[in-house]
Amino acid sequence: MEASPRWTALSAGLCLELLAGSIYGFAAYSEQIKELLGGDQAKVNFVSSIGQFGMYVGVFGGIFYDRFGAEATAYLGGCVGCLGYALAYMASVGWLPANVATLGAFFFIAYHGLGYLDTAAISTSVKNFPGNKGAVIGLLKSLFGLSGSVIASVAVGFFGGSVSESGATVLLFLACLVLVLAVVPARFLTLDASRFGRDAQIRGREWCRLGAGYGLVLALAAHLSVVSPLLHSANVSRCHPPP
Repeated sequence: MEASPRWTALSAGLCLELLAGSIYGFAAYSEQIKELLGGDQAKVNFVSSIGQFGMYVGVFGGIFYDRFGAEATAYLGGCVGCLGYALAYMASVGWLPANVATLGAFFFIAYHGLGYLDTAAISTSVKNFPGNKGAVIGLLKSLFGLSGSVIASVAVGFFGGSVSESGATVLLFLACLVLVLAVVPARFLTLDASRFGRDAQIRGREWCRLGAGYGLVLALAAHLSVVSPLLHSANVSRCHPPP
């Protein structure tokens, strides 16, 4: 059975949700931010809050979506998110001033862009699956929630060293990832005309597709629940070898 455009759009939306959920990956570079701010945890928390506020003012992403559509919204979100992460990276390596004001602004920009990605993915999927909105949004938000664990695992497993040592590299990685994985899937965020007909409801073998998506998410969650503690233990042993 050939996949209809709405299933392709759902796959693209899953990529965008993985990126949008990187807001939960702050711990992967928070130690780097803490060092830049003189070890003051209260300042780190404030920077994080400013960044999160950037995502929560997503009303502008919704307005932009209604005016220009899903593809343009994803493009803009990817570019803005990439810019924010890139600025944070440049501050973390000393190319730009690193203080509460600048870092707060950089993460506000990054997370605000991520909000556009979330809006593009959710709004398109709701329109493409009007009869099964709950099941589809549940799948999208599952990947959104797992994103932080994915980023933390990548930070420790691929970039080496402690999380604090890899913080700047993770920010550069996220800047590149957000740009690529937002721009490429964006062109597949199309509205399917079948949503207006009798095929609007998920039927028959289509449930297998949705079930496979949930199965992959559950497998990823199980994998992360096993691998993340092992990576953490290996990282602690490497940074603090026994006497």
